[in-house]
Amino acid sequence: MIACTAVTVVLTANALALDGGTLRVNPRGGWMAFEAISVGDNPVNDGFDWAMPETFDGIGAWLVDPDTLRLQINHETSDATISEVNLNVTNLRVAIQNVIASNTTGGVGFVESARQAYDRWSNNGGATWVDTSNNSNTSFSRFCSGQSYAAHTFGTDRGFVDDVYITNGT
Repeated sequence: MIACTAVTVVLTANALALDGGTLRVNPRGGWMAFEAISVGDNPVNDGFDWAMPETFDGIGAWLVDPDTLRLQINHETSDATISEVNLNVTNLRVAIQNVIASNTTGGVGFVESARQAYDRWSNNGGATWVDTSNNSNTSFSRFCSGQSYAAHTFGTDRGFVDDVYITNGT
């Protein structure tokens, strides 16, 4: 059973690649999975030209609002980056229900947008900034793992003030 906000799903033993490609998930123990987004995917009509880089490593998620689940995905590449993927919660629920009922999403689109998660970075505490719109000038290397924390994760005034995604690199 998976609990994702108000969505609870019982999954079976198969896994599906949405684009018909090779599935990179091997569910066990009666679980079922389907891909939300994969390497090279570039959602159309989202206002961004962002094809998902390869080597997914860390991931975090939180509800931006009742309608949007945001994924932060870091990429363990030589010029590493972090992607922001927004999912439509209602459509994601429908896709999950369809997979349970018919072993297919039924063509329901739930990825609203994908882009680089930041548009600038600083290595000196914000004294100067480097603008970036792709992973060719991030100067980050080999992000590994990652985790997200919602604001006030541990109660009022406990934890981070904002939603935060933490990863490391070399």
